[in-house]
Amino acid sequence: MKRIIYPVLIAGGASVFFACGTKNGEKEAKAKLPPNIDLSGSFTNSSQETVILSFLPITGEQILDSAKLDENGNFKFENLHVPGIGFYTLKINRGNFCPLILNENQKVKITGDAKNLGYTYSTEGSKETEVFQQISELSMAHKTRVDSLGADFQAKLGPNSVENSKEFVELSAKYEVVYNTLMAEFSKQLVEVINANPKSLACITAVAQLDPSVYIDQYKKLDKDLTETYSNYDSVTTFHEQVLKYITLAIGADAPDLNMQGPDGKQVLLSSLKGKVVLLDFWASWCKPCRRDNPSVVKMYKKFKSKGFEIYAVSLDENKDDWAKAIKTDELTWIHVCDFGAWQSDAVKAYDVTAIPFSVLINKEGRIVNKGLRGEQLEKQVKALLGS
Repeated sequence: MKRIIYPVLIAGGASVFFACGTKNGEKEAKAKLPPNIDLSGSFTNSSQETVILSFLPITGEQILDSAKLDENGNFKFENLHVPGIGFYTLKINRGNFCPLILNENQKVKITGDAKNLGYTYSTEGSKETEVFQQISELSMAHKTRVDSLGADFQAKLGPNSVENSKEFVELSAKYEVVYNTLMAEFSKQLVEVINANPKSLACITAVAQLDPSVYIDQYKKLDKDLTETYSNYDSVTTFHEQVLKYITLAIGADAPDLNMQGPDGKQVLLSSLKGKVVLLDFWASWCKPCRRDNPSVVKMYKKFKSKGFEIYAVSLDENKDDWAKAIKTDELTWIHVCDFGAWQSDAVKAYDVTAIPFSVLINKEGRIVNKGLRGEQLEKQVKALLGS
């Protein structure tokens, strides 16, 4: 199956799940075991380079074998044993490689341009690799569209624009609508691939690009299918553990409690705010987007505070003075807490925070209502929850 792609997902978040192999994969890869796969290929533009096949379990890369291309660019691995279904790479050098999903008892042939393997390779005999390539192709097309949108935004904004200016805010709002449309279409394409390939290990790389707060059903279904089919593989175990965390933080779930210290040294329980609509806001003094957003949050807080709205702001600062100065400078009069653990904070781990600003909206019953809302969307939902 021919695909013109680049293996972007290897370096992305999906690779966290895709460190594959049996739980004893490392021992198997090192042992002298009988051949269980037929892997060969033919590359154009070759100079009799050496190709290296590696297995990627959680413990790190394991080189399985190597073969030299002949004068016609052909190669074949003799007596090759693979540890089982998992994520592999075939590389000529560090920057010239292709990802593969291989399994036992397969006969796989790879073709491509030896000078540009990542963009040109295609496979026969590995359905999982074909699905992976399809996902990667969709990802690259989406990235191209988003990059183009960003370039257009910067061009229209101009070099002398000022953040938080009326022009900046209005243009940002317009482009956010377009971005959300692109993201919705991309997500739809990924869901179609997942639905068309049930029990496909490759689909982990698709679902990992979906927002779990919106597409939790896709995560749960894929988790169930893969656990039934590949329960003995590290990648599936890792994926399962992540899905359990997503379920804990799903819309409608009870918000995990936090007990953190405020600027005055006193502990503040998140659960003590039950009965109010709460915005759990992750930020930091050094976070420019957070600081840029603060004026609109201040305005919203003043508008709804007397109606039962509260903000529990968790800072990822490491320096108390920087934290206190930002609170004072931006006139942030709501509840502030920090353990100075930055990205290692217990709160970050509890809510699986990977970037800031990040917010979680919690209703009066202490349940998660939404995540990641900002600006007008956030204010609209707060108003609805307050019934005002």
